[in-house]
Amino acid sequence: MELFQDKNSISLSQYKLIQKGLELLEMEDSCSVLTPLSPGIQLMKATNQEKKEFKDLNINYRSHTGLLNFLACRTRPDLAPAVSILSSFNIDPGINHWKQVLHSNSTDTSNCIKYFTNAIWADDLETRLLQSGSICFWKSCPVVWNTKLNALSDGVQEIQWLTYLVEELWKEKINPTEFN
Repeated sequence: MELFQDKNSISLSQYKLIQKGLELLEMEDSCSVLTPLSPGIQLMKATNQEKKEFKDLNINYRSHTGLLNFLACRTRPDLAPAVSILSSFNIDPGINHWKQVLHSNSTDTSNCIKYFTNAIWADDLETRLLQSGSICFWKSCPVVWNTKLNALSDGVQEIQWLTYLVEELWKEKINPTEFN
């Protein structure tokens, strides 16, 4: 997982994992597509002929839907609906299902999650509560947001958790002022 941090935001990407998946499928030079599934596709239970065609490829369908699921759960939420549909055929996939897995692997590899957060620290002199908020963008669209009034100690706990996460994932020590 790659972490990109600037003064105002943090971005997470799994470009290297996506590239590795494309290499396994020998799709490094494939053109990227805009949607995880072919537009208008209606996947149904595979016919015996479709199952045979796929079986002849000698490919582990589950490992590829598993990779897509891993990405969807971490940095590629746009893949989640497609992964749900494709995984429903894990037991008995056909060639048409496999073609859609290949299509899903061809989506833009540069996409990442971008996260912004801000807070007013104990600005209310009577309660000493803080107003905090955060917003998470995917392809320039907000996908998760929140705002709340909470104690300063709650904000400190969130920063502490994020610091531990970064240290665990990237073995980097974060200076205390970077999240202000």
